[in-house]
Parts: sequence; C-alpha cells; structure tokens
Amino acid sequence: MKARRTIFLSGVSHEFGTFRDAVENEVQTKGCFPLNQPSFGPDYQTVEEMLTRKLTDSDAVIHIVGFRFGAEPNLRPPGIPRRSYTQMEFDIARKVEKPVFIFVSNDASVRQPPQPGEQPEDDGAVRLQLAHRDAVTKTNYLYYFFKDQAALCKLVAEIPPVAAADFHADISRIIKYAPPQLIGRENETKLLDDAWLKVRRAESARPHVFTFVALGGEGKTSLVAKWAAELAHQDWPGCDAVFAWSFYSQGTREQTAVSADLFLAAALTFFGDPAMAGSAQGAFDKGRRLAQLVGELRALLILDGLEPLQYAPTSPTPGELKDQGLAALLKGLAATNNGLCVVTTRYSIPDLRAYWETTAPETNLLRLSKEAGVALLRSLGVKGTQQEFETLIEDVKGHALTLNLLGAWLHEAHAGDIRKRDLVKLEEADAEEQGGHAFRVLDAYVRWFESRKTAHGELGRGLAAVGHGLVERLEVFAPRSATPCIKRADRPMGTCSSARPTKMRAKRSPEYPLLYSMEGFIYCDLLLDIPERAAWQLTLDSSFSSSPESLRPSSSPASCRAVSERAAQTLKIEEENKWLLYIALDHLTLGRAALYAAILESSGSDFGVPCSELVAAVAGLRRAGQQDQLPKALLTRAWLRFLTDQRIGSDSAQRDLDEAWEIAERGPMPLFLADIHLHRARLFFREQPYPWGSPQADLADARRLIEKHGYWRRKEELEDAEAALNVP
Repeated sequence: MKARRTIFLSGVSHEFGTFRDAVENEVQTKGCFPLNQPSFGPDYQTVEEMLTRKLTDSDAVIHIVGFRFGAEPNLRPPGIPRRSYTQMEFDIARKVEKPVFIFVSNDASVRQPPQPGEQPEDDGAVRLQLAHRDAVTKTNYLYYFFKDQAALCKLVAEIPPVAAADFHADISRIIKYAPPQLIGRENETKLLDDAWLKVRRAESARPHVFTFVALGGEGKTSLVAKWAAELAHQDWPGCDAVFAWSFYSQGTREQTAVSADLFLAAALTFFGDPAMAGSAQGAFDKGRRLAQLVGELRALLILDGLEPLQYAPTSPTPGELKDQGLAALLKGLAATNNGLCVVTTRYSIPDLRAYWETTAPETNLLRLSKEAGVALLRSLGVKGTQQEFETLIEDVKGHALTLNLLGAWLHEAHAGDIRKRDLVKLEEADAEEQGGHAFRVLDAYVRWFESRKTAHGELGRGLAAVGHGLVERLEVFAPRSATPCIKRADRPMGTCSSARPTKMRAKRSPEYPLLYSMEGFIYCDLLLDIPERAAWQLTLDSSFSSSPESLRPSSSPASCRAVSERAAQTLKIEEENKWLLYIALDHLTLGRAALYAAILESSGSDFGVPCSELVAAVAGLRRAGQQDQLPKALLTRAWLRFLTDQRIGSDSAQRDLDEAWEIAERGPMPLFLADIHLHRARLFFREQPYPWGSPQADLADARRLIEKHGYWRRKEELEDAEAALNVP
C-alpha cells in the first residue's frame, strides 16, 4: 500500500470555483488528499509564508489557468512584480520544486457562470493573465487543454499522482457507534487530536499506540468512533490508510473461539498482503508482518474492545493478551510506527508495560462529570430541576451508557419527565455488575416498546422504521452482550399510514419534525419500494416510451417527488450537524428517487440529477469509511450507468456491480449478494457475452438467498425478473 498523496489545487475562485470543487471530489474519489485553499491573508508576506508551507507539504500541484487574473495580496513589497494569488501558487510550487500539472481552458467561455455584479478586470490584470497563459505552456511542465468541467476532471484523473493513488479507509465496523453529539469527552478528544497532529508533523516524541481503559458503558467506543467520524469529515488529513476493527463479537457467542485470526486476515488483506493473510503462517508471524505494513505508513489503526482477547483480572496473568499475533502487532507498533494505533479495552495491557511511559500511554476514561451528565440528559430531551438532574447523575455514578439509555427512555416513553425515573429500580442493580444500572433501564425500555406494539397491533411499516431507529439507538449505546434483549424490540409489525412516523417525530421533537439520520433513511427506503419495483418493470421492458401504462403506477412519480422533498429537508439537518454518513445517505435517497422518477416519467435522457446525487453518495460513503451501505449506492449507480450506456469497462455498471460483490462477499452480506444477483440478471440479460455465468444462474442464486434468509421484500421483484427472462 502506497503513502497517500497530497494534491494542491490552484485556480481563480470566481472563474473556476465549481470546477475546482469538482476536481477536489475527483481527487478524493481516486484516493488522494486534496488541498483546496479557499481564502488568503491580507498581505503579501503572510500569503507567501502560508503558501510556501502548504506547497512544501504537498506532493503535486494542479494549476488551472483561464482568462481571469483573480485576486491579489495587498502591501506588495517594492520591486516585487504584480502577481495574483493563483500565479503566486505557481511561482512558489516551481521554487520548492514540486511537480506541477497545468490545465488551460480552451477559451474564455469555459468557466463557471459569472456571479451577479462581477466586474471586468483592469487592462493591466488582463495583460498579465494572458502573459501567464502563454508562459505556462512554455515551461517543462505537462499541460493540457480542457473544454468543460467534465473534461477537466477526466484529465485530472489520468495524471500520474492521481491515477496511481491507493488510499483506502474502512471504519464500517465502528462508525454506527458514533453518536450525533459527543458530550463530556472534550479532554479525551483533544488527546487524540494532539496525538494525530504529532503524527502529521512526524514528531519523534509521540504516542505510537494510544489506549483508553474504562469499564463497560463509559463511552470508549463512542469517543473513538466519533473522533474517527470527524477525521473522515475532514477527509482524513495527513492519513495514508485507515482501518478499524471491533472485537466485541469475540466471546459473546458460546461457540466462538477467542482469537485474532479473522482480524489478522482482514487487516493483512487491507494493508496489501493477501498472500500472508491466506497462508499457513502462525499468528505471531502474521502479527509481526502486519506491524511492519502498518508501521511503514502514516496509518490510523483502531482496535475497539480488546478485552475478549485478554485474560480476566482474576486470572494469574491479569490483562495479558491471549493471542500471540495481536501481542506481536501491538509490541511491533509500540516500537516502530509512523502512524497511530488507538485501542479501547476494559483492562490495562501489561504486554506494553515497557512502553507505557513513552510510545504506548494508557488513559483511564472516567465517569461523566455532573455538568456533562446534565448536558447529556438535556440534549436527550429530559426535563427537570437542576437538583433532580444532579441527583440522578450521582445515583448512576455518572455512567454514560445508563444516562444515554435512561434519557432516551424518559424522552420516548414519558415526554422527558425526569420524575418518572423512579419507575426504573436503579437501587436493585448489582453494584458489582458492569452496566448493572444500564440493564435495568434497558429492560424498562424494551417493556415500554413492546407495550406500544401490543396497543397498536396494526402499526406497520412506517412505525417499523421508527422501531428500527430505536433499536439502532440501543445498539449504539448498549453492551454487546445485551443484543438478544435488544432484538426483542425489533419484531415485525403490520401496516399503517405513512404519515404516522412523521407525526410521532413532530410531537416528540418539534424542532426536527421529520425523521432524519438512519431512521429517516430507512423510512424513505420503505417509501421507495413501490416506485422501485415499477421502475424495474419498465427497465425489464427495455423501452421507457413504449411500456404499457399498467407498468407505470400513477402514484409512483408523486412518491418519488415526496421522498425527494423529504430528503432535501433532512439533508439540511445532516449538513448543519456535519453528520458525514447521513449526508451521504440523503444523497443516496435523492439519487434513487430521481432515477426512479426519470424512468417512470419516460424522461430517460434526463439523468443529470440522479447522476450528481449518486456521485455525491458514493464519494460520501467512501469518505465516511462506511461500507455497510456502500453496496446499495453502487447498485443504484450501476443501474444508472447501464441506462446511460456505461455498461462495460472502467467507470461502468459492470465495475460497480463487481465492487459491490467484493464488499458483500467479504462481509458476508447475503441480502446484498441477493440484490447483486438480481441486478446483474435484470440489467445484462440481453448483453452478449454475459459478463458473469448466466442470467438464469444469477436468478437461481438470488432465489436461493432470498428463501434461505427470508428476504421476502425482494420476492415480487424476483418473480418479475423470472417472468421477463422466461425462467420457469
């Protein structure tokens, strides 16, 4: 795996601002880190110093040249020629000997639309810019002419530092535990920020392995997941690769052997040595090899919930690692690591004792303070006096998990009335049991949710989405051993008006009347069921305009528009809160709704909106390091690419389907595998040669997976496809 390249983007903002943003997205998608400078200081010296620092830290420069001179610094020293900010970037890049790739617009019409009130530049600026255009084509640097934004992005993708990029991030195993807002962990977040800043600066005296130690439910996972999500939102600054793993599933099933074998295999493959991953080498050798691969990069490795692979505190060797491979990895990284490894566990790790005071410090994560506890409960919608808040926080000893669950339960079941806390017998919880108070609250939560389902036996798909959201909230905060108890609250329900969940949300949270985040995404997914099937029927019929009206339910386009309006509103909420994953999911919803509407309204040539939304969705999910939902985005984009004749080759429907398959097979994600079989058959059954085995075999595999896993939501779509292909 190669080190991640930083690409500096240079271009006049009011001429190429949107072009530069599109290039930034292209560079990110290909795996590089784009450095896009949006603003400058007021004087020449400040600008020159800042640009010299940033360009020195960059690996290459993309210099976009048009016909506008652009802004320039004030207070230019005597004897210094007049240069714009963009021209200064070119000059300094040459001075610090960076590779510069020059992109020259064909003519003055190639630019973004002028802003209202944009004024012509003075004659001197015009002459200087024309001279610059002429000069850059006479240097030894590579230069290219482009006719529009799409052509520019295509050219950028082909320059060597971008084409050879190899950046990967996978935090899908922990991202779902990132809370929308992290309260009371500012000091610990700063420790992580400082540790990563030292990595970026290549400081010698810094942590190589950083461990948080705390009892269950204190918020270790939430802290690390939220910090990783924030880094993802910044596009992983200074990072060559990111990989996160959770060991919490280890030891929670009676038949599960406690080892790091699965982790070592997945991590070795991720970091570029699949041969070692699949070899018969022992765990120690694999751990040592992984330490070498990770340590060579400025990589971020997150190991969450290490305690199942440690000996219990009551054993003769308390806290020591049971797995030789994991011990070799951590010791190797503590000795040599260009990046950072972050570990969370309930027990101290004596294997790293020799490094505790130097490169492998441990930090105890303590209970929430009264101030943080009050802020957390208020953020969850709990209402009461200051004394009532403080008393409750002390009763549960500031335990983060208990406060999260109790606050959510009070809000959902009792309109936030803190006085109802007495319904949970906290005093009966086992003081010696980790999370004892939390289990009491969890039992109350599940009893309340089941009573709601009993009272509303015909609630249905809409409320099911809300219920799934509640289960998601419990899974985020609850101990992993509580999963069976949580799942009791996630049973199927009947049918109801699609407006009901919105009314419930509006009543509980008037400031956010719509379902948003994962709840909103699931709800919109359900609303798109009928339009999606109708769109597939038309796709199977091969011609939008000639398809019978019976295949085009009159309500489906209206449903798509309603979903688009809903997702556009919730997108504003996600963007205000900088929730990277949910921003990407809203773009996915908007892209799906626009695609189905274009098909159903026989506007097959009007794919501009779904194209832009799906590009944003796929890029956003990659940026979030989130692979759980990426196959859905790839499948939708494959459908769009097929309809726009991008069927085979790079950047094609086939490539998206193959990537989705790689992710789903590795999961494993059997429901996505069923979807992929269906998509392949429905899209390519007329193509010769068929890119895979055969469309009939794909439909047979889809049926097998649907029946095996009870994936009845796809049963009607499967039958439609079988009828179209004359499969008996």
